[in-house]
Amino acid sequence: MKAHESSPREAFDRDGYCVVAGLLDAATVAAGRAAIERLVTPSTPESVTYIWGSRRQTRTPGVFIPELDEIALRPRVLEAVAPMIDGPFRLGGTPIVVVTFRGKVGGNAQDDNWIGHLDGLPTEPFEKIAHQRASLWVAFADVAPTGGAMTVVPGSHRHVHQRVAADPAWVERRRKENQYTRQDGIEGMAWNPVEITCKAGDGFFYYGHSVHSASDNRLEQPRIVALYNYVSRAAFPATQEALAKEFSPEHLKGMSPAMRRMVGAEG
Repeated sequence: MKAHESSPREAFDRDGYCVVAGLLDAATVAAGRAAIERLVTPSTPESVTYIWGSRRQTRTPGVFIPELDEIALRPRVLEAVAPMIDGPFRLGGTPIVVVTFRGKVGGNAQDDNWIGHLDGLPTEPFEKIAHQRASLWVAFADVAPTGGAMTVVPGSHRHVHQRVAADPAWVERRRKENQYTRQDGIEGMAWNPVEITCKAGDGFFYYGHSVHSASDNRLEQPRIVALYNYVSRAAFPATQEALAKEFSPEHLKGMSPAMRRMVGAEG
């Protein structure tokens, strides 16, 4: 898919995701990818990563890659984040690496067997919470169709919020059954899952209360991305308790002064 013609924020509000091109140059992509590949491999032990099928996700806050910290401070990255969050923001956690190797994950839209989920059920209206955080996924390799891309049902976040506000029985059921398919989706919601494909160096935002999941990777090329979770300083203040949950002591100790300011540990 191509980057949206509307502004990223407008696209995000409408569809629950958006693509921003050209966040990183080729040299930065290559360096970041090399650092990731040194740590995350098909045989990476579970002591370092979560292993879900063909996916490897770094455990945090204990595992961090120093080379990825600097990217969180890049002006181009911060320019992309700024319109997505209302007011001052900070980095709210260690960058999380997610590598999707060839194999089964969540099915494929092409085969109509894709299964989505939600990152929990929202407890407040979209208009209140949508721009308190911005989950930015940065690609360190091209994300091609059928290549393990994050897949989203556009506009599904609106239907989720409506059902949560109006149907307690549905909420209770979905707390237990967090899977969504064409046959068991949300009443009134079009089932049109879209793969978020992009080039290396691009980034994409998606809303966790949208129906989403990584698709199967049918290619030899792994999907290599890192998640940068920025949050509103007002909604998520950097208290000592919060920082202890978001970052390991080793990570906090090793941060540059600029990174410490970005996470809210100083200033």
